[in-house]
Amino acid sequence: MTENTCRMSGVTRPADLAYQQMAPKLPVEKTVIIMIGEYKAERVPNKGAVIRVVSPPDGANFAAGDTVEVEIEFDNFEFDQDSKHWHLYVDGQSPRLIMGKSKTVSLHNLEHGQYQISVYLAVGSHTELEDGAMVTINVNRMRST
Repeated sequence: MTENTCRMSGVTRPADLAYQQMAPKLPVEKTVIIMIGEYKAERVPNKGAVIRVVSPPDGANFAAGDTVEVEIEFDNFEFDQDSKHWHLYVDGQSPRLIMGKSKTVSLHNLEHGQYQISVYLAVGSHTELEDGAMVTINVNRMRST
């Protein structure tokens, strides 16, 4: 399954340029796993690190065509060290890699339906910390007026 088979047609993330610059340096199999298919991440204990979804709140409703801003906060985790970053999943599909200090990502063009948005802290090898956070959102068929 490729990314374009997901119910989501677009994702904007501030790290796109940084990732494109870094991608050629990664082994081919890592690049493919991150960007395509159902990625099964290795997970390790959090050791005190915590990630939370600040926005949207669990159960939030959006209209088709709305931009959904996902914002996180975290404790006991330093993004400045060892290429640490976070992953965002929509319905468990290919993670989006968010590097740098960015705490937000925009989801665009979600179709009608219910979505689970999950986030996990990750280290430079893309190993995730096992305790992430999740919210469920609903996208309605029509934009409210």
